[in-house]
Amino acid sequence: MEVLDRYFASIQHVMAQTLESPNMAPLQRLDAYLDVITDLMSVSGWRYGCLIGNLGLEVSGYSELIRTRLQGIFADWLRPFLAVVVDAQRSGELRDDLSPEEVAEFLLAGWHGAILRMKVERSDEPLKRFRRIIEVTLFQSGRRQDKEPV
Repeated sequence: MEVLDRYFASIQHVMAQTLESPNMAPLQRLDAYLDVITDLMSVSGWRYGCLIGNLGLEVSGYSELIRTRLQGIFADWLRPFLAVVVDAQRSGELRDDLSPEEVAEFLLAGWHGAILRMKVERSDEPLKRFRRIIEVTLFQSGRRQDKEPV
């Protein structure tokens, strides 16, 4: 439990600097978060992924205590994603015909799925693929003009 809490504290620090930054537009905050996590994953040569995701896959079926803590962590992790989605929908950056809660859940779960594939492939391509797909499906303009394709 202590390892989980310490690891999540480091993720919360990243979220505070990116997803929760008052100095960036909503989708810039999302991009900044994804960039930082991608950079962290690259240090290990795409081998290790996310400790929370790894434990969720491997341990949650065996320990109710850890499963419950992971559930709480994911609930806390979701809040900044939801805030970004709500802000992006209000500003017209993100499609507003979808539930913000469902979009936030999709972003967090989809990103973790991409990280899992990244570990298997030992490549950043799954992360890039995830970003390309969200840009063309969720972003209001289909592809933002201020950013080159990932």
